[in-house]
Amino acid sequence: MKAMIYSFIQIAARKRFCFICYVLISFSFVHCSTSSDLASEDVTGAISNSNFIFSGVVLHNDSSNIDSYIPRRMAIVRVDSVYDAREPFYSIKGKEVTVLFRDPSIVHTEGSQMTFFTSGWYYGKTLGFVEVDSRINPVTDLKNKIRSTRQSVNDNALSERLKETELVVAGKVLEVRTDTLKIPFIRSEHNPELKIALIEVRSSIKGSNVKTVWVYFASSMDVMWRNSPKLSKNLEGIFLLERGDDNTFFNKKEYSLLGNLQIQPLREAERIKKLLKK
Repeated sequence: MKAMIYSFIQIAARKRFCFICYVLISFSFVHCSTSSDLASEDVTGAISNSNFIFSGVVLHNDSSNIDSYIPRRMAIVRVDSVYDAREPFYSIKGKEVTVLFRDPSIVHTEGSQMTFFTSGWYYGKTLGFVEVDSRINPVTDLKNKIRSTRQSVNDNALSERLKETELVVAGKVLEVRTDTLKIPFIRSEHNPELKIALIEVRSSIKGSNVKTVWVYFASSMDVMWRNSPKLSKNLEGIFLLERGDDNTFFNKKEYSLLGNLQIQPLREAERIKKLLKK
């Protein structure tokens, strides 16, 4: 573990990568992913904990082609087939990447063909991935397993969000305004730059029947708010609205759209209704 920390310090000292914060944040995930608990997980569990799944050949043990090296924990692997990845990494077939193995006691034979379940860790001229699991034998029907597992994970996340939501409506944004009420928010360098939008409600899926509803959202592209929902005039969708309270970012009992999953496409209406019945 000390070697891993020292390796990260070396990266920061030698290079000024724009993603260095991501690497440091990922350290906590590396520690989690390399825990012994994952050794007994089945394929479904491995898929759930991975965001890059591929088959490849171990080319060089105890080696690295990124600006990080942890003795006896890394290998350079050639990517032969990509089963699951975040864009734009589907196109790295044939590339050589570095894999950080979770268990240093397991020696991966050079030349062995394996299926790797990993999570992205290092992004530069070359890529580094943290092993969640790996299999020497091919996994039967892996693409369908990935598809069904991802769907289940998404359903669970959306279901949890729906439980926290007071009002779910299908509708259209009629207008967007700057927050003229100047809602007070907790003192922070991460100003959400709140705006307020008027939504025309076409149907209520959960909660009271209303014709229109005003909702606050963060217009800021600050790192804290970059992925929060952004509303614009004529935007159509299903809106999962929560009320602000003393535990949220601003102290106002108004509807807000600040978290992920709070805007869904209109085509997801039946799926949302089914999840609400669970």
